[in-house]
Amino acid sequence: FYLNEFNTLVLEDISYMLANSKIEIIDFYDLNTKQVVNMSHLFENCSSLISVDTSSIDTSKVKDMSYMFDSCFSIISLDINNFDTKQVVNMSHLFHQCETLLELNINNFDTRNVEDMSFMFDNCSTLRYLDISSFVTSKVKNMENMFRQVRLEYIDVNHFDFGNVESTAGLFDSCTKLIEVNITNLNTQNNKDMSRMFANCIVLSKINIDNIITDKVENMSSLFDE
Repeated sequence: FYLNEFNTLVLEDISYMLANSKIEIIDFYDLNTKQVVNMSHLFENCSSLISVDTSSIDTSKVKDMSYMFDSCFSIISLDINNFDTKQVVNMSHLFHQCETLLELNINNFDTRNVEDMSFMFDNCSTLRYLDISSFVTSKVKNMENMFRQVRLEYIDVNHFDFGNVESTAGLFDSCTKLIEVNITNLNTQNNKDMSRMFANCIVLSKINIDNIITDKVENMSSLFDE
């Protein structure tokens, strides 16, 4: 499916543009997205999608990428390292339920303005590796279920700034292969909800949360529940 014949010179919103389609291969060659601000739900529930070429997409003005690849059940590899994400505010559910995704290249993601990362990788249960070393989280308020059901043995979030985060509920919920979490910089000074943060992490053997501050936390239910 080729989108090069679309005239999108002044288009600002392409949300839901391809949602629920049964397309298997998408090529964005020559599609002008320079003015696009909203790409939310763009490929949502494209359940047959196996390949998408985003190398020519201009995302420099995009503020909303929520649900962009949500429920792309068939995609195995996704390279969006070229995405310019410095304006993005919402990444909620970005890769939610990409349950066959093995390889994800987001090494250059600039998340300095992102406020919502909730459910971002939820149920990416076949990921082999996840490099989030470029992530800046100083403005993030919501991390609810961000890594829920990610089946990796190790997740390094030690560079994360949790200072403005209000919810880490379910952050690592059901990460059933997780052995170690590097989270020594966990700052919970504004956190109100930590419920189920490590629930069902049945093989987790090493975690350091010695510096945790719980002054404003209202909910810690099932924090380590199995």
